[in-house]
Amino acid sequence: MTSGSFNSSLRIITVIPSDGLADPFSDDAEPNAGFELEALVETGDAIPDPLYESRLFALAYGVSQQCADDGGVREPIDRLGLLSLELPLGDYLQPVATAIGTAGVLLGILPPDFATEFTVPGGNVRVVTAQLPWSSELDFAALGGKAGREELARRFVADGSYHRSSLNRRLVA
Repeated sequence: MTSGSFNSSLRIITVIPSDGLADPFSDDAEPNAGFELEALVETGDAIPDPLYESRLFALAYGVSQQCADDGGVREPIDRLGLLSLELPLGDYLQPVATAIGTAGVLLGILPPDFATEFTVPGGNVRVVTAQLPWSSELDFAALGGKAGREELARRFVADGSYHRSSLNRRLVA
């Protein structure tokens, strides 16, 4: 994992992209882009030092591991646009705990300020954003299926949070 912070409109934004999901599979003879995706998490919230002790890092790591374990996340993202999933909770994600002791994630909200696809020699790679919703927002998305995920994403866009995770934002669902 790599990370970076930059000043955007006098606000510090922290971005953590995954690193390696689009690395070529070495056992394939043909050029390839691995899982054909990289995950990205972003926040304007203050992040503790060291970074690896933050909920943002836990989110990036958890999503990356889930994508690698599943191996087939790119196809449903391309087909459905948005996915919701649940990760093991851990200490850092406790503030967004669901009733069953997991942390919800909404994958694939399109950001307003950067491209979500790029090309490498082995193919096309999709950048998949990961938004950390509150438990009630995850319930809303899960109960509504595809339409629920799309409505939740529209609400994140309308309130200006888009794909950015924050423990300081208001509920949208």
